[in-house]
This record gives sequence, structure tokens and C-alpha cells, in this order.
Amino acid sequence: MQYAVIMAGGSGTRFWPLSTTENPKQCLSLITNKPLIQETIERLLPLFPKENIYIATNQKLADKIEKIVPSKYIIEPCARNTTACIGLACVELIKKDPEAIIFIETADHVYKNPQLYLNHVKKAIELAKQDKIAIIGIKPTYPSTGFGYIKQGERYKDAFLVEEFKEKPNKETAKQFLQDENYLWNSGMFIFKAQTMLDELKIYKPDIYTSLMNIHNSGDKEKEFENMESISIDFSIAEKSKKLVMVRGEFPWDDVGSYLSLERMREKDENGNIVQGKFVNIDSKDNIVFAKNPIATVGVNNLIIVQTDEVTLILPKDREQEVKDICKKFKEHE
Repeated sequence: MQYAVIMAGGSGTRFWPLSTTENPKQCLSLITNKPLIQETIERLLPLFPKENIYIATNQKLADKIEKIVPSKYIIEPCARNTTACIGLACVELIKKDPEAIIFIETADHVYKNPQLYLNHVKKAIELAKQDKIAIIGIKPTYPSTGFGYIKQGERYKDAFLVEEFKEKPNKETAKQFLQDENYLWNSGMFIFKAQTMLDELKIYKPDIYTSLMNIHNSGDKEKEFENMESISIDFSIAEKSKKLVMVRGEFPWDDVGSYLSLERMREKDENGNIVQGKFVNIDSKDNIVFAKNPIATVGVNNLIIVQTDEVTLILPKDREQEVKDICKKFKEHE
């Protein structure tokens, strides 16, 4: 059987103060009137039965998500990055189904053509049945410095081998990647047999594999998980595995990564403002506004204004990367 595992952890800093540790972005309605996690689950239903969709997160967030959309969970005892998270999903699902094929997705992706997206996932599932680890690379539509890139290699059946991974580039390099058909965004979506992934972990990360097997054999899950190395699946497996293949993603895709990312996804008013809540203004253009209570401005442009019950955040768009910093400083002064 095939299963979807939606990774939904996160510290809640990039969309602070809307997003917090207790109420991270996957629980927020940032694009439509539905929370991101609900949209993600509903998008997968044509391909995965509801009982085969799991959310990987911590217990506290699972309790919150359950109030939004009742689900099944892979409970992480603590944050240990994507290798440990994916490994835990493998050992828990392989107990239920030794032939389990797992699709790894996140709760903050946006798809304008869901059916085309699912068609690509189907193609990746077929590759996983052949003991491959399939990753979906997305054809870039702009020179993003916020995503890692994958360099496409030789053709393999309906997919491609991977020549190399590239970390998040600077602007000039991103422009070069955009002009080269062989560079694609690393979407973070993986599809594989649970057993295939565990076999690769045994080769490339034997310490993590040993801990996972201890959990599988009814060991102390919390202790074993806490002792695992915190490392991303890109570094531990994807960059090393000989089983990796890439499906070229020719469909509209985006990542809800920051306030500025909303400019690519949300409609704007006649003055270029993105508004949620009541916003009254005179000569105010190109702002992003989330208003818990009515907000009024005169002559302000290119600002991010976010108001919650606890705090109001105001900053220029070109300093958006400092949201994490002010979040940290605010918590120090609470």
C-alpha cells in the first residue's frame, strides 16, 4: 500500500507573530480560508485513502491539529531534523505493512494544478516500486535564493539521475540556474519503499539505523530518538544514495516560506496591498497587512504589518529576513 507522511513540525518564527511554537504556520489560514494542513490533506485524498495519510509532528501539535482535522500521526519525541523523522515513519509504517511505499510531503506547499501534481507523484510511486528513492525536482519560474537546487543528470526511464545537489545560491547564481534547463528546485518531496530507505540508512547512517531498529523492536522510543543525529535527509541519504532518481516536476509549485512569499500566491487590492482583516488607508501601497483589529495608515508603502492579540509587528519588506531576530528578542523581553 502507499502512504503519505506530511512533515508538520516547525518553530513558528518566519511568520511570527501570526505563527508561534504553539500555533505554527501549518495551522494558519494563509492562502485560503482553510489551514495549510487541512489543504494539504484534502489535496492528497484522490491518491491516498484518508486512513493512509499520516502527520509527522510532536504530541503538542498533534493535539492542536486534531482539532482542525482529525488525523493519524507519527509522533516525534523531539526535534531531530528530517532523517530521524523519515526513519521513524519507516519503522512505524513497516510494522503495519512490510511493503509500505511512503510519500514524504510538507504542509506548506502550494499547487495551482493539484491533478498535475498528483500525476507526478504517481510516476514517482512507480519508480519507488522498483526500489528507487524518487525525488521531485521543480522547474524554476524565477531566480529563487530560498530553495536548494538539483542538477539533472542522465535520463533513467521516465525520470533522471541526479548529477549533484546545490545549496541555496546567491542572486546571480540563481539567475544562471534559471537559464539552465538542467537545474531544478529541490522540493523536499521523496517517495520510496520503507524498506529501501531503511536499507540505505543502514549503509550511510548506521547509528541512526541502529536506533530506529531499537525503536522497531519495542525499545525506548524517546531515548533512542533523542540520541539520533540531527541531520537532513538531503545530507544523510539523497546526496549519497545510488538509488536516487528525480522526477522532473512540470507543474506550478510554491512554498509558503515567508511573508513575502504570499505576494506570489495572494490577490492584491487596487493599491497592491495584500490584506487580511480590516485595513483603511490613504495613499498606502504594496503593503502586507494582517489585522486582528482595524488598522489605518496614511502614506506608508512596502511594509509588513501584522497585528495579533499579543503584539503588533511592523517592518519594511526589504528587512523581512529579520522577523526571526525580532521574534527572538521579543521573547527575551517577555
